[in-house]
This record gives sequence, C-alpha cells and structure tokens, in this order.
Amino acid sequence: LSHSDIGGYTATPGRHRSKELLMRWMELNAFSDAVYRSHQGNRPHHNAQVWDDEEIIAHLAWCTSMHIALLEYKREAMREAENVGLPMTRMMFIHYTYDEVASDLTSQFLLGRDLLIAPVLDRKTSRVHCYLPREDVWMDAWTTILAPISTSAVRKKKSGDDEESSGSGTWVTADAPMGWPAVFIRSGASKTAKAAAAALRELAVEKGGVPSKRRVKIMDPVEKLILGL
Repeated sequence: LSHSDIGGYTATPGRHRSKELLMRWMELNAFSDAVYRSHQGNRPHHNAQVWDDEEIIAHLAWCTSMHIALLEYKREAMREAENVGLPMTRMMFIHYTYDEVASDLTSQFLLGRDLLIAPVLDRKTSRVHCYLPREDVWMDAWTTILAPISTSAVRKKKSGDDEESSGSGTWVTADAPMGWPAVFIRSGASKTAKAAAAALRELAVEKGGVPSKRRVKIMDPVEKLILGL
C-alpha cells in the first residue's frame, strides 16, 4: 500500500505547486492511494494550499467523496495485497505482461484488477490519451458507455488470435475536465468493483450529472503518430 502527499512536499525557489497541480493531484490520489491526505509542503507560503479559496475546498470535498465511494473496493484490493502480495495500485504490466504497449505505460494505472485510471498529468489540458488492452472490454465508469475499439483490434479479435500482441489494444482520447478523471471498468469486473463504479455515478447525479460534452473517442491517428504512440 502507498500514498503521496496531495500536491507533493518539496518546493524550491522558482518551482512550486500551482492551484491546478494541487487540484489534479486530488483527483489522482482519490483513486491511487490507500490514505487520502495533503501536506502544506516545505515552503508553505510558496505553494497553493487546500484552504486557499472556495473552489479548492469544494474540489477537495468532491475528490474526498470519490475516495470514500471506492472504500469497499479498496478494502478488497487490500485483502488481496495481504493474501497474495499484489499491490492495490498496479502498473499495467501486472495484468497485461505480454502486451508491450500496456506493459511500458507510466501515465495510467489499474486500481485492483478492474478499474483503469488515466489521470491528467499535463498542465492546462482537459483531456488524456489512454490505452485500453484488447483482452478486456472496457466501459466508461461514469456513464457505462462502452469504450470505442479500433478497427485493428476488432480484426485481431475476429481472427481468433487469443494471444496478447504488442499494440493490439485501442488508444482513446477521453475528455477530463477538472473533477472528472478518466476512469474505465472491465465488463467482467467483480461485484465490488461494479458497486464502486455505481457509487461514482450516484455522486455524479448528486453533482448535477456528468458534463454533457464529455466524450471518449478513438485517438486521432495524426496526433498518435506525432506523439509516437
């Protein structure tokens, strides 16, 4: 089990945490961590803090709600960590060892076996690119809408090739406005995972619903080429 200080700890002259970084880190830790906590850092007056304004406080409350919604699922993952040694937060290679794309990713992770999270790690952006291995069928956890599948992945499935192969999954671009991180769930997920995803959707309803213009689509091939994916 692990956790990080929300917003980080160490600041140096000319390098500090912004309001945006702090808020995005809240989203990340709501899913990745066993313990949900922040820290004012080693240079408090140079860092954005959770109490700075009403927007940050409201965002902290929202992300804390997401963390709580995942409670039982995280407990299940913690029991698995105790019994068999698998971490609660997992790199993709743990379950997709033979997929060279999935096993090399550092910008997304699995929570337990069934939830896949692609946090926003870049400044001033409201979308993320995410790789969905073809060995599983994925759904947007916020809406239950099936994630799109690339034509190449469909061809491989129809060919009857059951072996994992490099790059055989689908790259998607998911809108991720502040407060709505990209979260996917496997169609064969456990009851606890499905209950956690349902709890997230209930929170979304209480908040007024998922942003209407939010979309998950197959990644633009030109952008994919430029980024070398």
